[in-house]
Amino acid sequence: MEQYNEKKVKKVEYVVVICLIVFTIFAGLYLKNERIQMIERVQTMQEEKIYMMTTNLFGGTYSTQTNQITPHYHESSTPIECLSALYSAQKYVLTMPLSKQRLYFQLVSPIEGYSHEAAKFAVEHVIVDWDKQAIKSAKVYMQYMPMTRRQLMTQLTSETGEAFTHEQAAYAIANVDKY
Repeated sequence: MEQYNEKKVKKVEYVVVICLIVFTIFAGLYLKNERIQMIERVQTMQEEKIYMMTTNLFGGTYSTQTNQITPHYHESSTPIECLSALYSAQKYVLTMPLSKQRLYFQLVSPIEGYSHEAAKFAVEHVIVDWDKQAIKSAKVYMQYMPMTRRQLMTQLTSETGEAFTHEQAAYAIANVDKY
């Protein structure tokens, strides 16, 4: 009888372990799915923000009441390559901290391949706060690479580093803890 009870207890233990494994697998799949959906929602929000900003730049009106964009149908004298470069620039500054110079070099790089004129237009017309870009960049460095403020200033202003202006880098270092 005692042996029978031990076998029964072992079967119950196996069933419990199997149930825990199955639960863990399903919970992991559920959480992974939730994470993927959250990432997709963030990407969609970023795309909508880019679309709203560029539509406003290109001659449209965004209504907060209807959440719709009404484009103005008029001929633009701006070349399409410049508008395309501006759209790319807006995507870049919303997703990563770049200085004006780094953004320009990214746009004329073989990856993007825009002309110097289109890249210059984009950098001059992109909607961005360069000081905040410098702060974001400083935060990344401080988070992943321990360095002194002097080293951070060198990294932020160096032509081989982030290429922010001295003023932007100084502002970032002074305000990085406030954001």
